[in-house]
Amino acid sequence: MSPREAARIVFDYLRATEPPQPCDLALGLGSFDLRVARTCAQLFRSGLVREVLFSGDRGRATLDLEPPEASAFRHEALALGVPPDRVFTEIRSKNMWENVVFSRDLIGSTAALRETRMIALVASPCFQRRAWLTCLRQFHGVRFLNHPPESSLEVEQRLFLDKGERLVDWMKGEIERIPQYQASGHIASAPLPATIDRMISLLDQLDSPCPGNPSSDPVA
Repeated sequence: MSPREAARIVFDYLRATEPPQPCDLALGLGSFDLRVARTCAQLFRSGLVREVLFSGDRGRATLDLEPPEASAFRHEALALGVPPDRVFTEIRSKNMWENVVFSRDLIGSTAALRETRMIALVASPCFQRRAWLTCLRQFHGVRFLNHPPESSLEVEQRLFLDKGERLVDWMKGEIERIPQYQASGHIASAPLPATIDRMISLLDQLDSPCPGNPSSDPVA
């Protein structure tokens, strides 16, 4: 198996996408990836969610943002036609665990969101699986549907290169974090498939995107 084939398998595992279906709320987790906001807006405009909640202050890759991540996402969603009274923000969280826990608390304390029972979870593709496992551990009585932005391995590589990062480093980091955070009780338990574990050693051989692939969307 080639390194690129291995990387695609790992990427698809982390992306953890599911077919869309109606939900009460779209929860967009903050990052430098404006596609999260656009995907949440698309779900709203398609009638698949009634409200949108964005979560995030600033993190390692968004220190250059003037507003918090959630505020930047809200601005993007409003520009795409989501009414202001349907967009909620949580702007204190600085990591994924806080994204989820602070969002859970906001949902429980907000009258318009309190009856939420099904959430379309939207995170940047590389982080979708860990986001989902975190939600499964920290929420009770709520079902989550994985709905990351549409993407591909090549698009993600260019997206990360635009921020001076290597996608393969982040993917390896995610595979390492999942069992660590499961052991600490922060995320739900889900055994790592043996196939994925075997692919990790090949990722270091994947250095750059294939030439000639289209550039990624702009980022925040």
